[in-house]
Amino acid sequence: MYKYGVHSSFGEKDWNFDLFKAVKRHAQNGFDVVEIFIPTLLTRPKHEYQELKQLADECGIEMTYSTGLAKEHDLSSKDEHVRRQAIEYVKNVLEIIASMGGKSFGGVNYAAWAGKLESGELDPKAYIENSIKSMKELAKTTEDLGITYMFEVVNRFETTVMNTAAEGIAFIEEVGSPNCKLVLDTFHMNIEEVTLSDAIITAGDQLACLHLGECNRSLPSKEGRTDWNGLYRALKSIHFGGVLTIESFITTGGQIGRDIGLYRDLTFGKDDSQLDVSIRESLKFLKSLEN
Repeated sequence: MYKYGVHSSFGEKDWNFDLFKAVKRHAQNGFDVVEIFIPTLLTRPKHEYQELKQLADECGIEMTYSTGLAKEHDLSSKDEHVRRQAIEYVKNVLEIIASMGGKSFGGVNYAAWAGKLESGELDPKAYIENSIKSMKELAKTTEDLGITYMFEVVNRFETTVMNTAAEGIAFIEEVGSPNCKLVLDTFHMNIEEVTLSDAIITAGDQLACLHLGECNRSLPSKEGRTDWNGLYRALKSIHFGGVLTIESFITTGGQIGRDIGLYRDLTFGKDDSQLDVSIRESLKFLKSLEN
């Protein structure tokens, strides 16, 4: 059986949501893991970090951590001051994760989320090289702290550094740390990869986490057009041992919808209790694919 997680922001409108509520909610929904969004965590007083860890332990929930780096924390920046500032910021994040017993840090954690080339630029090579340079320095910190640093491969509209599993693998090889792995995401894969299965096979044993959602980021279901059966066959073929995390962004009307470009309500008017029923059904569907 696989380990199943859910992104802590599920059903929320804004990033300053209640992490304690999210952990309790998704423990009750039957998940093994809750992916904690670092910018949300950092808005809270430091004394709450250990309180959240204690709650997760009591609920039998593992916490993983992810982010989308802001422009001022761009590890791929051509501005050396920004790049140095970003390295120190990420080191601090890694230390916080370690203090909470965390073992993994994923997301767009290698460049600015939704970063674009500057006007007139056509080649991302310099940004890729700067990102690799930053990660080679950060790799020692991840190794010392025992944290797996997971690069999430996202679509061309959200980064210029890596858009396919093959590009992610090439990036990892350049960094050269055993603590660096990949996150793939079915939403991004639907845009960039020829098939989901081939991307998973390309990632192979470097795949530490897979984000799950339909092509419009709604909850995985048998009614969707994603080839879930083929995806699970691919996972089986690579002997996947990481976390399968539902990352469905379906709520508009707040900053989350603005940041991810969602302007229509994909909850279709469901309240929290109804969304809980829906995500439980989605989890049940996913688990049925293991047979």
